[in-house]
Amino acid sequence: MKIVIVRLANGEEVISKVDDSELSNTPTGYLKLVSPRVVHVVDMGNGRATAQLLPVMLTNGVKDECLLNLATVPFISYDADPEHEKRYLAAISNIQLV
Repeated sequence: MKIVIVRLANGEEVISKVDDSELSNTPTGYLKLVSPRVVHVVDMGNGRATAQLLPVMLTNGVKDECLLNLATVPFISYDADPEHEKRYLAAISNIQLV
């Protein structure tokens, strides 16, 4: 399982797990995202900002998976910043990592 950062055509960033073992079962031109979260930047005032991780699809159900059409993705990074990776894992697992 890898963690990827995806920049969508509309400028939003999504952080998600990708199951390498599922790549052969995913339709060509798509990437299966597991527990995807949109990185939402919130202005805290006084020149400060913070990032919140929000579910990509609020009504997606129990599996929390979706297929991403790669034709709509200008950038993918397989090298997530360790701090953002830690925040993402804490958000999807409800476990605080130190």
